[in-house]
Amino acid sequence: MDCLDGVVVLMQAESCTAHFGTIELNIGGEEILTPLVSSVALDLCDASPLPQHLVSGSLNGYGDGALEVWACLHNGEPVLFRIAKGSTVDGIEKLLVPESDMTSHMSFLPGPEDITGCDDPVLLTRQFDSKAYYEWAPCSGGTISAPLHVGLAGVKGASLKQVGPGPSFFPPDPGFFVSPLDDTGLNSTEVGIVPLSIYLGRDVGQVNSAGVLEQVDSIPSATLESVLNGAGATQWQQIGFDTGTVGLAPSEGLTDIDICHRRAGSGAKAALDATIMKDSSENSVGVNVLDVATDLTADSHDFFLQSSEGVIQCLESDTQGHPHAIGYMTADQTTKLTGTDAYVVAIDGVLVRDDTAAAARFPFLFPGDVDYDAAAKWGLRCGHYRFWNGAQMNTRPTSSGNPTLDVLITTFVTMASTPASIANSPAGLYWETANAMAVFKNNDAGPHIFKSGGHPKCRPIENPNFPN
Repeated sequence: MDCLDGVVVLMQAESCTAHFGTIELNIGGEEILTPLVSSVALDLCDASPLPQHLVSGSLNGYGDGALEVWACLHNGEPVLFRIAKGSTVDGIEKLLVPESDMTSHMSFLPGPEDITGCDDPVLLTRQFDSKAYYEWAPCSGGTISAPLHVGLAGVKGASLKQVGPGPSFFPPDPGFFVSPLDDTGLNSTEVGIVPLSIYLGRDVGQVNSAGVLEQVDSIPSATLESVLNGAGATQWQQIGFDTGTVGLAPSEGLTDIDICHRRAGSGAKAALDATIMKDSSENSVGVNVLDVATDLTADSHDFFLQSSEGVIQCLESDTQGHPHAIGYMTADQTTKLTGTDAYVVAIDGVLVRDDTAAAARFPFLFPGDVDYDAAAKWGLRCGHYRFWNGAQMNTRPTSSGNPTLDVLITTFVTMASTPASIANSPAGLYWETANAMAVFKNNDAGPHIFKSGGHPKCRPIENPNFPN
């Protein structure tokens, strides 16, 4: 049996050592891009022998899967695709120095021959193409330090200028400042359009004509900015909303607004700053959440989280959750909300993805039709939803010194930016490709500019042919 095939990988490590590490591609940075990266890594793995997927447990404030490694053959040659969740700062800053500089390093899982502490493997198949692989998760063994080859960034370097608790794991520093980074010397590829969404806790609602509470359908962007700034409204009733149990009359009286922020250095925070916080800055003072189990119970209304997983835990109304909270994450995080504990709300009346509106506007399209997904994201594509940014993959402009690795880097980034990779990634229901958009912007803050052409499909619908 080949050492890549099945449980032999970890049970007979010594026999596998010589087969691994021929090409090692290290990818890391902005956490929102790692699911796409993992999907592309599997795309590039040969189907046989079966690829191996090793996944860490929770680490450094991220949930399970903070680190991953794919071990497989690519065009018959053994490769390791190492993936590390971090920040947008990591995805830019670590590529501004040579690989030989230790500041270019991130922590990664080692290859299968060196990993320890993994649960028994499970044979899995990817849903959209049934590609099979073995997954070992969680792996609790040690990590290695290695230079970054492909950096993941949620925004352009110039948009990094936020203040507040930062990406370190030391006590909070409200004065922590993330400086803009000059990424113009890097090779930057826009791999996808990533929209931001606003999420409300379970017990926040609006009172309908019958006098009972229902979920909020939309929040004005100007109101949103005043809430997140911290100097405006501090209670839900001040902005026309109320609290209690959905389906019943409001019952809790005046209720303070809790806010689940991201830390400085986060791409989501920088995107919020560029697209929503137009006239003021987000509040930067609060609890730097290092331990979700304890810090989310602190006497505060502002919580700064390391990851999207942390924001979800902040919003959801379990022991540590805040059912009266508001938070922001990328739109694809909607799929990770459990039950009815939190929900997404439209901004200025527009959702990133609106299947109900798609059915009304395009009654001749049905789920599963080629153009249905595009119709559901009509507001995003046509510039009605304004809160998005272009996610970047960054690489050094110079050779790694390994021609084979250079080719793999180029292949990886090129595949990641294709429509198929975006559509088939876990975020594909909400993200878009730049080519699919009728609008573009020259920087993260905008303004939106319509591409050349008439864009008839962005007008009130009469033509039954919707473009891909």
